[in-house]
Amino acid sequence: AQREALIALESMKLEDPTATAQSLSGGQRKRLQLAAGLITQPDLLLIDEPTNHLDIRSILLLEELLVEASFAWAMVSHDRWLLENAATQIAEIGREYPDGVFVCDGSYSEYLRRRESYLESARKSEESLANQVRREQEWLRRGPKARTTKAKGRIDRAYAMMDSLSLVRSRRQQRNTDINFEASGRKTKELAEFKSVSKSYGAKAVLENLNYKIVSKQALGLLGVNATGKTTLLRLLAGEIQPDSGEIKRATQLNIGYFKQVDDSVDQSKSLKSLLAPDGDSVVYQGRSIHVATWAKKFGFEFGQLQQAYRTLSGGEKARVRLAYVMLQAPDILILDEPTNDLDIQTLESLEQALEEFNGSLVLVTHDRFMVNRLCTNYLGLLGDGRYAEYADYAQWEREAFVEEKSSDQSKGRTSEQESSNVERLTLSYEERKEYGKIEKQIEKAEAKVTELEKSMTDADVQADSAQLSRLWEEVNTAKAEVERLYARWQELAERA
Repeated sequence: AQREALIALESMKLEDPTATAQSLSGGQRKRLQLAAGLITQPDLLLIDEPTNHLDIRSILLLEELLVEASFAWAMVSHDRWLLENAATQIAEIGREYPDGVFVCDGSYSEYLRRRESYLESARKSEESLANQVRREQEWLRRGPKARTTKAKGRIDRAYAMMDSLSLVRSRRQQRNTDINFEASGRKTKELAEFKSVSKSYGAKAVLENLNYKIVSKQALGLLGVNATGKTTLLRLLAGEIQPDSGEIKRATQLNIGYFKQVDDSVDQSKSLKSLLAPDGDSVVYQGRSIHVATWAKKFGFEFGQLQQAYRTLSGGEKARVRLAYVMLQAPDILILDEPTNDLDIQTLESLEQALEEFNGSLVLVTHDRFMVNRLCTNYLGLLGDGRYAEYADYAQWEREAFVEEKSSDQSKGRTSEQESSNVERLTLSYEERKEYGKIEKQIEKAEAKVTELEKSMTDADVQADSAQLSRLWEEVNTAKAEVERLYARWQELAERA
């Protein structure tokens, strides 16, 4: 058992088997939990938000483990890149789905595509059902008499359609987060400059001779594994601590908004209402007064939660409170230190959209690779021991920091195989020419099937039967996938014909 334990610890890069759990960092404790799960040699491993507080190196290690796992696993995670690279099936729990869950085989991007297809079909079906209900309501207003079986049946169906429409609309209602950062609008190009800045803690150099400018409308991704000085750099920029040497020049009256990974300054006993609107019953945002109940709703809180103490909130709810505070500051530079911890994917998407539209400068520290790639225009990597380097993109940093180059022999072998394959694929075979002659008609038939199935989904009886609606939706997706397959094959053959 001791040997298996050492192997599990080594696989999680926990190098000191004699260390106590209390002495480990948050990320190391996460890896210890994974090692403890591995040593049981499970048939099924359950994993709940494993990437919170992990650095990029640990996430890549976890990703490799999951991809190569010989056992089944089920994971709750908001890390979309991890889901994309490791998962083979995605399940989203949501009241907008007839069975309360949406299941999709494939990667995260495939799930997004299929979910959008489903939601679009559902929107069209709801619109069609609403039109039918309006016609039936108009007929009912004319006061039909239920004297015949046919008339009575129509009245019953009309009320059944109304119930179905109410059910569909109630499923669609979600608790959304409306995030929107307002910049100060200043015209200054150079906002802050680190000039030969150094910072150490005891004998440990964190930053050494850092020279870097933050300019207007820049989105800087600050990269590095844990304990390389990312938070120290943020605190220096915010003016919370001072450098040991060098200086930080800031534009006159520079306004900085700072979302901290952990904010111990928040009074845990205060109510949600007093934290969201500390000056009374309203806040001033974008030049207008907004009542605290309306302001709270923008961040997914209900009126009944306003008197709830901050300490009773979940991690995600606390993060939304701190985001609300930063939104009121209209900063020139917005600093976000691990803003994605504890947020669900819906809130993440809302946050990303707000940051894309933000007109100021952004300095971002996050382990969310999806967010970094989507938002950042510049990349500064902290390498440890005070060293730093600039990178063209996230992929370059990850490649240079973690991934060993493959041998030239493998590269040559792969190139040779590709060249050979390309020669073989230059012309169509006899069977492929026959296939090419028939494929356009196959596409027409496949598209007609999609149209027919989508029309079936608008039927009132189908709308009232969640099982039948779900089955038809699966058939629609299968039919659409066949259309896409045929188009891809047609394009492949056409290029070689």
